[in-house]
Amino acid sequence: MRLMERIEDAGMSVEVLAAFRRALGEVAGASGLPDVEQALLAGMFDRLVPPDADPAPFDELWPHAELFLTTALTIAVSDGRYGVEEARVIGSLASRLGYSVKDLTTIEAKVFEDLRARGRALRGS
Repeated sequence: MRLMERIEDAGMSVEVLAAFRRALGEVAGASGLPDVEQALLAGMFDRLVPPDADPAPFDELWPHAELFLTTALTIAVSDGRYGVEEARVIGSLASRLGYSVKDLTTIEAKVFEDLRARGRALRGS
């Protein structure tokens, strides 16, 4: 299942989706919000969350923490780089959601392998 479908199927309220989007903005902002990351965020959330939606408190993302972190990592590497500042922001957000460094490392490995596999499939190799 694609990431966007997983987000849509998660049953989050508009407020939680707005918190999700806002926190992802922190990740994208850590690298200066390159155009590719900005476009990815807009494409993901513009039709799900009205621009004036009040975000829920960040801790309401806890039931969706793994999906959030997977999305954050995908956003972070969408420009082809995973910079130190992006890693710091994601690490901080993971910690706020109760995830250890080991937990985050496991999610990173899965996301990066999934992205590599998708790239190989696109190249036909």
